[in-house]
Amino acid sequence: MLEIFLAVLFLSLALFLPGFLVTAGFSKSAAARRDNGSCDNSIETIEALFLSLVLSVSLTGILTLFLAQIGFYSLPVLFALLAFFSIGIAVALWLRWKSLEWRVTPSPKTEWLAVLAILIGGGLLFLRPHEFVYGAADAGVYVNLGANLDRTGALLIQEPLAAAIAPDLLPGLLREQPPDSPTEFIRLPGFYLSDSVPGEIIPQFFPLHPLWLGIGYGLFGTTGA
Repeated sequence: MLEIFLAVLFLSLALFLPGFLVTAGFSKSAAARRDNGSCDNSIETIEALFLSLVLSVSLTGILTLFLAQIGFYSLPVLFALLAFFSIGIAVALWLRWKSLEWRVTPSPKTEWLAVLAILIGGGLLFLRPHEFVYGAADAGVYVNLGANLDRTGALLIQEPLAAAIAPDLLPGLLREQPPDSPTEFIRLPGFYLSDSVPGEIIPQFFPLHPLWLGIGYGLFGTTGA
């Protein structure tokens, strides 16, 4: 029960609260200008929810990428950074604009129906049974990267076995890449062997998607990824 509570608390920080507070700050700033006759600060419910989600997801992704780049990622560290950011924004809002209102107006029913249709359509297209399970294909690479992030705190993979292979044996054990490739050898499909750091494995793809899979893996295991 405690694990579920902590997961819900973390997801509220990762997906909603920071963006909600920033959206409220923009709206209250608009309210301050409105008092001078220059701006209206009202916002529709769907707009507020969408901005809160997009801003929170962007912030969480940026923080996770930074932590993974320096090899210091973990769910508690990410949680602490998100909480610190949210508390700072909340305190700033209270100190500067506590007397100003944030007006959220109801969205039309047609817009809610459109959002519902998009969510249902997305669910039918991307959820089961459309998941991809082959380990050597792209989706398998993403899941493995997420698991490695949760276990090691870094995006790059350190493999002692690869580091122990003598350089003159590499052509006989690993596949050589074309001359215009980022590295000379490939460790596995989707994973390059670094030319400069012995035993360092470089993932092939862009990191943001695997980073989110790493967050899901840390919260709910393989099912979450």
